[in-house]
Amino acid sequence: MLRPAMRIANSARRKMKSSMASALRANWKAKSSGRDTTRSSLFVAETVGGATLGCVPPVPGYFTRVREVCDRYGVLLILDEVMCGMGRCGTLYACEAEAISPDIVCIGKGLGAGYQPIGAMLASAKIYDAVVAGSGFF
Repeated sequence: MLRPAMRIANSARRKMKSSMASALRANWKAKSSGRDTTRSSLFVAETVGGATLGCVPPVPGYFTRVREVCDRYGVLLILDEVMCGMGRCGTLYACEAEAISPDIVCIGKGLGAGYQPIGAMLASAKIYDAVVAGSGFF
């Protein structure tokens, strides 16, 4: 059982975290309302953690929620499926388990079936159209 002083301290900590989150949200909204279209924000993730975790899938619904947040704030979703894509998780892409479609997918390893080292980047139509409509200079 927590002593009364500890309860007050925990309550104050929760309020402080809540007010900090509110301030961050307000700051983000203020900055994103007059969005500078010359810059991009992106979220990069390994669909199934393999390099550091040893093949650990995300909790159900995680990438669905990430996709919703990315769509709401105009953030690009880039998934690294080098270790887990190309059928290694039961579907061609591991993100199919969440029924989401990232903006960019990085694939490799399984792409060459172990015979040839090869990698690729797959882009959505939105990304492709932006490249075609742009200067073409990289």
